[in-house]
Amino acid sequence: MESESRNNPFLGKENRKAFLPIFTEYSEKLINLQKGEKFFPYFCNNMIGFISKGLLKVSMSNEDGEERLMWFLEKSCILNCSSNFLQTTTALEPTEILLLNKEILFDKIIGNRELFYLYLDQLYQKFEYSLQQILTENKKSSKVKVYTLIQQLAKIHGTVQPDKSIFCKTVITRRDMASITGVHRSNIIKYITELERMGIISKQKNAVIIKEPLLLDKLIELEDDYI
Repeated sequence: MESESRNNPFLGKENRKAFLPIFTEYSEKLINLQKGEKFFPYFCNNMIGFISKGLLKVSMSNEDGEERLMWFLEKSCILNCSSNFLQTTTALEPTEILLLNKEILFDKIIGNRELFYLYLDQLYQKFEYSLQQILTENKKSSKVKVYTLIQQLAKIHGTVQPDKSIFCKTVITRRDMASITGVHRSNIIKYITELERMGIISKQKNAVIIKEPLLLDKLIELEDDYI
């Protein structure tokens, strides 16, 4: 179950607050982003960032300029800045990033096993998620990919209501869903509409309610078995 919970694009639920004192004391630059504002980490090649508040979505581009949404970084996540990767980050809410020189951080974590493991853990989580996406790319149906993303979004960002439904503010767009799942937007609309017709979800302005979370879980399981 643990590996399944980590196999999602929403990074940051693990406790990485131990990094905060280092970034607070040694940060050389503070980046404040408003909702929708972009930040380009590859311009800060010798730096490394710490998200002290907010939520970022991270996209990467190849040499041909093709862009794909990779994952979401939440509060307490490390943001690696490198000119080797064409990353674009977009704030999904007001976000604050503390930047410091990479050498300072590495000097601090080399002698601290807890920090070392926390740093590696985020790298491993990205690697595990990316590898899982490659391994299952042609094995999961488009419908399962969309259903699973909604399930993950609800479990990580949702709030359980007294009637066991889950209220979740919408933090990603249909375009984001298409980018991260590889499913065309028209099909995403189709699958979401199907869930609405089955009474499993309902949409509100800037929010979605998972009315039947257990039924959604069962539906994903049945679709996987069918494949």
